[in-house]
Amino acid sequence: MVAALAKAWTVGCADAAGASTFLRSWLRGGRRWKREPLPLLIPSLLLGCLSLAAEEVWDLGTLETIAGRPDSKPFIHAASAGGGTPSLTDALQRLPGLVAAEGFGGIDPPRLSVRGSGLQSAPMSRGLLLSVDGIPLNFADGSFHLPLIEPRLFTGVTLDARAAPLSLGGRLDWTRAPIAESGSRFTLFAGSHQTRGGLVAFSAKESTGDFGLSAGLAHIRSDGWRRLSDYERTSASASVVYDHGASRSRFHIYTSRPRLAVPVPLTEEQARLNPTSVSPAVLRDQPYRKTDYTRFAHVTVRPMGEGTVLEAKVAAAVVEDHFVQLLPNGISTNRGQEGWGALTWSRSGGITPPGETRFHLEAGVARREALRFRNEGGEAGTLIGNNRLRPLNFIGHLRQGWIFGPTLEGVLQLEGIVAERRVGERFSLSAERPSTDLNLRETHFAPRAELHWRPGRTIGVTLALSRQYEPPTFDDLLFTAGPMNARVLQSAPLRSQRADTAEFALQGEVFRTRWSLLVYESRWRGELLRLADSAGNSRGTVNAGNTQRSGAVISLERTLFENAATTIRVWGNYNWQHFRFRNDVVYEDRRLAGVAPHTFAGALEVAAFAGAYLNLGGRGTAGRTFVDHGNNRSFGGSAVSFLQAGWRGRGGIQLALRIDNLLDRPHIGSTAGLLDRVAPGSEPMIFLPGAPRRFLLDLSLSW
Repeated sequence: MVAALAKAWTVGCADAAGASTFLRSWLRGGRRWKREPLPLLIPSLLLGCLSLAAEEVWDLGTLETIAGRPDSKPFIHAASAGGGTPSLTDALQRLPGLVAAEGFGGIDPPRLSVRGSGLQSAPMSRGLLLSVDGIPLNFADGSFHLPLIEPRLFTGVTLDARAAPLSLGGRLDWTRAPIAESGSRFTLFAGSHQTRGGLVAFSAKESTGDFGLSAGLAHIRSDGWRRLSDYERTSASASVVYDHGASRSRFHIYTSRPRLAVPVPLTEEQARLNPTSVSPAVLRDQPYRKTDYTRFAHVTVRPMGEGTVLEAKVAAAVVEDHFVQLLPNGISTNRGQEGWGALTWSRSGGITPPGETRFHLEAGVARREALRFRNEGGEAGTLIGNNRLRPLNFIGHLRQGWIFGPTLEGVLQLEGIVAERRVGERFSLSAERPSTDLNLRETHFAPRAELHWRPGRTIGVTLALSRQYEPPTFDDLLFTAGPMNARVLQSAPLRSQRADTAEFALQGEVFRTRWSLLVYESRWRGELLRLADSAGNSRGTVNAGNTQRSGAVISLERTLFENAATTIRVWGNYNWQHFRFRNDVVYEDRRLAGVAPHTFAGALEVAAFAGAYLNLGGRGTAGRTFVDHGNNRSFGGSAVSFLQAGWRGRGGIQLALRIDNLLDRPHIGSTAGLLDRVAPGSEPMIFLPGAPRRFLLDLSLSW
């Protein structure tokens, strides 16, 4: 599996002229496509953002757990994570279709989006299902806290861009390598803005192979590049793998404790001219967030004979989260316990035509106690909310795949979802303090159909149609309102957002070039829009009317030169995104805020003799990104580059230097939330400045 992770990956890119012609033909007839034309020279975009990385760090791989599945081909991509990867954004930029916008300067909490899912959250708290070895890290209501992830403790990350239960953006799964042999690793790193940290990891395995143990501990500390943006995180992971009879089991513990200051956004002028500054409100309220999270998980896989496998997973987590926000949003404290379990039965063959049958059941439940206070100079003031939060999810799906012959495969899947969100009031009521009691329960059926055709040995075609749902989180259901000095906690009954999606994919390999093209059209109903006022303060979440997402994902990898001593490769990803309202009473056909029409990343990889390598590259956006759904205010695109150089010596010594934003270009990274409308002439305080030039030096010793 390690070899697979290091050697193979499924990406590609269509020929520039062919892709442009195809997409223009596909979009012809749309009312607004001419306003967002595709680049005529896609290679110029890819080569203009060349990015280089060490071969062992950036190679993508097809995981063994998805190899050969008839329904995995064009939607799943994997990338390496871990050693030499200083941030989440770096680890994720190689995944086609995933857009990672820079965060507010803490432990790199980028806003993640797949086909527009998750645009409304900043920092990201829904829209994707995060997991470790297939076991969710999300809380039971679908929310998550991205800085809990320590990428150095994992060897790979996989994106499944198909909509997942409770998440329209799909699944982002962090993986660890199997315990293949005994060994240890020690790493120290240091960099700009007093960044320093380290990693200690070891693994051991019995000679019989029946028992293995691995563990890792990582710590990072930095003053941050903005004023009042210091952060710190300590994370640990441990796994025990053992065989008993024909079964194999794995027990895993993951714990993480991030603490990060939140410098919050600025006006656009401040973000460009003085990006390290903070607003007076930050000096007054001292916002920060600290979280303690520990998760225990157990997985057992048992072959049942005749191609049948039974897999059982259980997990439990304990979480305590303390979030000091600006005065309008107050201070929240959440404590709770999470429970989750899943049972999967699958069988290959045994039917006519042959294929795979899979039946899956899973359930998640939690008990959380949530307190909300007013922020009085960075300290908890008057209590304004005291709630019991009780989420419950039950999911069952049946999937059947057929192999009709050497060139044709099909998949049908039907999923049933029961989602419940209960908000219990534990606070004395008054005329100024209405009840926040809510009891939302929804039942949905989500079908999916796929057809895979291989007209030639090096080309594949896929067509997919699906419907999926995503319920609101508690952050959507509860919000603060009222005068600035007399905020109260309120609730809003919301319904799940729904997406009906059609996808068409081409992929293949020719002349040592792997390429892929995926186009999609998605119609959303009841989209959950999380709005903010002009100062970036939350205004709560609403269900919008009809929205539409049209887009394309293009990727390629090409080996330019290879011999026994040197390998030179280039890769690139490009996303075209046109997301808009559809005949909305308020917004008409305006574009959805928060996403650039074009995003791109690329890499030129040079691995030379004697273990040396040199990396040069970057990522960026093009076109206008609106910050309000009224389309009254926007900011332009940008591109940032990086340089990475390293050496892998004998005896397990590795040395790496990475410089981000090599040319030190000021730019807007993203926004903290999205606005309803920006008044003409106003200067909304919502812009997050992108990071300046930074470096990180990494020294590692393995034995």
